[in-house]
Amino acid sequence: MNAIEIEDLWIGFDEEPVLQGVNLKVEANRNTIIAGTSGVGKTILLKSVIGLLKPNRGRITINGEDTSGYSAQDWYNLRMQIGMVFQGNALFDSMSVWENVGFFFLEHTRKSAEQVRREAEQALKLVDLEGTGDLYPEELSGGMKKRVALARTLLFNPKIILYDEPSSGLDPVTSEGIKDLMRSIHKQFGTTALIVSHDLLFMQGLAERVGLLDQGRIVGFGPLEELQQSSDPLVSNFFRIKGISP
Repeated sequence: MNAIEIEDLWIGFDEEPVLQGVNLKVEANRNTIIAGTSGVGKTILLKSVIGLLKPNRGRITINGEDTSGYSAQDWYNLRMQIGMVFQGNALFDSMSVWENVGFFFLEHTRKSAEQVRREAEQALKLVDLEGTGDLYPEELSGGMKKRVALARTLLFNPKIILYDEPSSGLDPVTSEGIKDLMRSIHKQFGTTALIVSHDLLFMQGLAERVGLLDQGRIVGFGPLEELQQSSDPLVSNFFRIKGISP
């Protein structure tokens, strides 16, 4: 079963195309990574999946539902099932860690602050940040901020999690810790993960399928090891640029 299906997706700005006919099937309960060099449209692809960008053409189906004609309320309901961890984490500096994690429930539900805090603390425990609820983002390391962003997503118990460059700005040791956490979340909750990354080391041991985005489309798709052996010049050139050849 596919959790996400993208068919002939085109997105452009000021008549300048970025995505030019993307086709992709993301299997449920798998970790799928979209790889590619900077500027090829990886983040744009993620934002289209969650409805933050409207395609010029094409169709996105999520959990069997075509989102083409979705209203704002339809997207609101769907986003309750999809979490997104943004590259910059999108934390509010003026709020404590637990308030950042529970922000949506504090602002948009009738749950009491005490209840939201309990739920936020439980989510923080899942990402190994127990006891940090009263800290502020400026007091956290880059890796801790990434974990807070993930805790905020887990509060919704999402079926699908989108990750935008989760290793960006992190040192190798911290990056490996985030990768271990993502694997743990996937194993514990059976989530479907669609991950954008240009980091080949980060992909290893995490990606069950890799889609290589280049020239506005997916030019290769499959297990990482198979892509590394590909004779397609667009695929092999990516690994040559990254300094990893078969």
